[in-house]
Amino acid sequence: MARVLKFLVDRLVLMVFVLFGASLLIFLLIHLVPGDPVRGALGIMVSDELIVEMRQRLGLDEPLHVQYLSWLGGVFRGDFGTSFQTLDPVAARLGIAFPVSLELVSLAVALSLLVAIPLGILVTIYRRFYFSFIFSSLVCLSMPQFWVAILLIMWVANALNLVDVSGFVFLWEDPVRHLQGMLLPVLTLALPMVAVTMRITRTSMLEVLQKDYIRTMKSLGLGERRVIFTHVLNNAIIPIVTITGLQFGYLLGGAVIIEQIFGLPGLGKLILQSASAKDYPTIQAVTLVITLWFVFINFATDVLYAYLDPRIKYD
Repeated sequence: MARVLKFLVDRLVLMVFVLFGASLLIFLLIHLVPGDPVRGALGIMVSDELIVEMRQRLGLDEPLHVQYLSWLGGVFRGDFGTSFQTLDPVAARLGIAFPVSLELVSLAVALSLLVAIPLGILVTIYRRFYFSFIFSSLVCLSMPQFWVAILLIMWVANALNLVDVSGFVFLWEDPVRHLQGMLLPVLTLALPMVAVTMRITRTSMLEVLQKDYIRTMKSLGLGERRVIFTHVLNNAIIPIVTITGLQFGYLLGGAVIIEQIFGLPGLGKLILQSASAKDYPTIQAVTLVITLWFVFINFATDVLYAYLDPRIKYD
């Protein structure tokens, strides 16, 4: 128990240092971008006096290190500042955007696992599906996601009229329309992940099947399916957990195009709008949230490793 506690504390301390370094890097890089965010937010047809007043109001006339410490102190209190674009609290904008992106990514990952792992097992057991497996996985990985999104809108939404993509509706407003609006974005994000996870599942299981203890079980008369589902899959799960954790992190920060195409008010669309308006506080907050998500996923993956595989020690 003491080793487990030490493992968790070490990982949490490492998370704090990583987040601190990431916050400093994010702040400096964003403030090194040329251009005046205040003039970008107010427009060019405003007086210099108003620009100076707004800079003082937003604290942009302070030295850079003072601005950073002020922003970092606000982050610890849950205050990410005020948006230069809308003059609303950034935390309120994050409160709307983050659940949308989190739901989109979670559903895409869940769907990909539900499809990819059984297909990977199927191809491992029935070798005659190998070439179909290779062809389908290459097709899924080769198609650009924006192109897949457009095809789904043309075929599923417009031609077949199966779902309504006229606009995003929150879950509490209309659950049916909400799920319809999330269906195509989830399919678009899940498609390449299905191909990757399916290949990882098959490769990992084939590697475990070559182990001596698996051959011993087969020689004792155990059926191939029983060996695969009872022993092989359990020992092949670590690479699947790894790729799932990586995809979970990347999808959250990489759904910009998909959210833009389908009009989802998530983090991707928020950071795109903020970047065009040089909205420093919102960009910093979104980037920090995505970084925090990556760090949390890595932490959860490490803990899951040790839980799933007793050979991994809490050191």
